[in-house]
Amino acid sequence: MNAFLTELGRNLASRWASHLVPAGLLFLGTVALGTLLGHADWYDVTAAAERVDALAGSSAARSAGGVALAATAVLLASAGTALAVQAFATVVEDWWTGSWPRPAAPLTRRRTARRHDRWTAAEAAFQRAVEEAATAPTASRGHLAPADRARIDRLNAARNRIALVEPTRPTWAGDRVHAVDERVLATYGLDLDSGWSRLWLILPEAARTELRTAREAYDAALRLLAWSVPYGVLAAWWWPAALIAAGTFLAGWRRGRAATDALAELVESSVDLYGRRLATAVGLPTPGPLTHPTGQAVTRVLRKGT
Repeated sequence: MNAFLTELGRNLASRWASHLVPAGLLFLGTVALGTLLGHADWYDVTAAAERVDALAGSSAARSAGGVALAATAVLLASAGTALAVQAFATVVEDWWTGSWPRPAAPLTRRRTARRHDRWTAAEAAFQRAVEEAATAPTASRGHLAPADRARIDRLNAARNRIALVEPTRPTWAGDRVHAVDERVLATYGLDLDSGWSRLWLILPEAARTELRTAREAYDAALRLLAWSVPYGVLAAWWWPAALIAAGTFLAGWRRGRAATDALAELVESSVDLYGRRLATAVGLPTPGPLTHPTGQAVTRVLRKGT
């Protein structure tokens, strides 16, 4: 699925300005307010207004050239800030998906092991519940008691909240993305990294639109997470910026989980619905649903023997 994220993100790069420049202007406005007020007078908006009035009364502020120069400087600064955040968002994505740098290897191993232990315990609890329900008196009559069914469903959901497959990444998002590859490979024998670009070419436009929309929501959530960092730095000069940073981070975190899950679900759904079309397109038609042997054959064709 990483190949899909890279390719689709490249298609959306041209839309950054409409999202980032206004955010850059908002950040610069916050910087200006924080610089004028500082820690001691953080609430004194009247004092800030008086200082702005004093600046507006200067000779440079009354000249057309001065105003044009100031407006140009603000726009350039907001665009530069937006570009910096856009670049930093790629770092945030690596952190979000668990692609941490080599110096963080010990932390990566600890986080992955902790997630694996939690998932293993949740899986064991789920399997115990299934076995106990199967040996209950009502199970012999071909159905589970409502209480047993509710318990099984609850434990299944608790395990899936950790990861849909056995965790191999230090973050939830990393395992959610990885789960798509694993589930597609296990069910259809299809290597999604090899097959995605070909599948994309034969998807109908409606499906592509849904995927682009999901990717936009995913990118927007990561940008929101990225914006929390400069606001956090600004808190060193104006402490209310820390509240903005915390709110931005929490909103980005919640949106990021929802967007990651939605995007992964759409990618997997695309394989479910159009995987058979991919097999036909590479010369391996199948009369019924895409089967595991056919998916393996498709993978061999796409890998070209490598």
